[in-house]
Amino acid sequence: MAGKTGAPKVFNPAKVSTFAKKDSTGVSAGFTSNGFVAGPVLGGGDGTNGTDLTYDEERAMRDYVSPAAYELNDNLRNDYPLIEQQQVMVANLDKTLNELPFYTDEEPLNRSLTFRYPEDEDKFLEDAQRNGYIQEKSYASATQHGVYDPDDRVRIVIKKNHSARDLSNFTLPGENEVLFKRNTKLICIRRTENVYRGCRR
Repeated sequence: MAGKTGAPKVFNPAKVSTFAKKDSTGVSAGFTSNGFVAGPVLGGGDGTNGTDLTYDEERAMRDYVSPAAYELNDNLRNDYPLIEQQQVMVANLDKTLNELPFYTDEEPLNRSLTFRYPEDEDKFLEDAQRNGYIQEKSYASATQHGVYDPDDRVRIVIKKNHSARDLSNFTLPGENEVLFKRNTKLICIRRTENVYRGCRR
């Protein structure tokens, strides 16, 4: 998801129904046309707060916070074949995310999205509203204490979560990045102006 096309969509809040859903894990979320509000996030395993990583696991995290993540996530999102290095990176990332500390602050998280094509954005929003949840095949980053891209096309506000992992040991001060596992599910609570609010994992 890169590049921006056209002006941000504006949805009439009066025409957007507010809803809440829960799945078997009891997660719920909300969303709007320029952003999603999410509650708890589904997915992820029984991680610990340990930080004793192997060399390969730490390298996978260092690679992830580099530009390599953009191509990797694009391939995962679109079911493109992964080259051998990416397959190794995914295997190590999946293990590492069980070891990193959880994000435990009560402050909501924000996930900013942009789309290369308007039709991709429309499909993303339509799927979220129809299904009542957001689920990405890629890893999903979110920001603590602010918004990553104030000009984002779609924003997901994650109000409650129990699976985001704190990346502060691998990022620059002030980046405030957390990461969700692949296929994490955000249950949508409501949508306003392309912002999905109240999402929960």
